[in-house]
Amino acid sequence: MIKLKDLLKESTVRLSTHKDAIFSSGMVQLLGKKGKVGLDKKSVHQLSKIIRSQSKGSGMGWSFTMESELDEGSTTLSNGVKVKIDFKGLTLQSKGNPVFLDRGEMMTFFKATARYLKWLN
Repeated sequence: MIKLKDLLKESTVRLSTHKDAIFSSGMVQLLGKKGKVGLDKKSVHQLSKIIRSQSKGSGMGWSFTMESELDEGSTTLSNGVKVKIDFKGLTLQSKGNPVFLDRGEMMTFFKATARYLKWLN
């Protein structure tokens, strides 16, 4: 019997017209028009915890809504990716050019993360 986990090895999610998130083997690669950033499963969990803690008591839970307010700040994830959070969205930068996710792209990214990362190893 073939399990769904074995069939689902890679998936691409369109965040906007110029940005994609590629989920494969426990990793997420954010591809923008000018840059790309890779995140492992641990870094994605850290990022979601940071975003949930930065939202001002909106009760965001595991989902992200457009109405929640974000505190500005910056941090570095466990894999060395620098994250800058501001009112408009968040900027992720590793070694190359940064990838900026606005609020709509963040919402799509976190929905896709909840869907795909639990199936991937």
